[in-house]
Amino acid sequence: MIQCKKCSTTNKDSDKFCQNCDAVLGDELKNEKIYKKEDVVVIKEKKDGFATASVVLGILSIFLWEFSIIPILAIIFGIIGIKKTLKNEKIGLSSAITGLILGILFLIVRIYNLYN
Repeated sequence: MIQCKKCSTTNKDSDKFCQNCDAVLGDELKNEKIYKKEDVVVIKEKKDGFATASVVLGILSIFLWEFSIIPILAIIFGIIGIKKTLKNEKIGLSSAITGLILGILFLIVRIYNLYN
């Protein structure tokens, strides 16, 4: 448990801000200046390009499934996008998974139509 230096409220170890006064907890205080939650800017990373390409190609596979290369590219980009997002390099895991699923689905449709 961490105790707030400003208001003496006891907070969880995982908390970064005091639940009572919103002051920064731990050793992050510099020169005893108190920061509020409103003062902290959160910067989100960009979405992974492979994940985006995978979902776009997966959606294109719905309409252009007869061209085998499009679902195959959706699958390849989906796998790469999943690997990159799991390494926390970028965001976009759901897009990569969606593109992968659509690519697999419409590759199966393509193979089915080739032999029937």
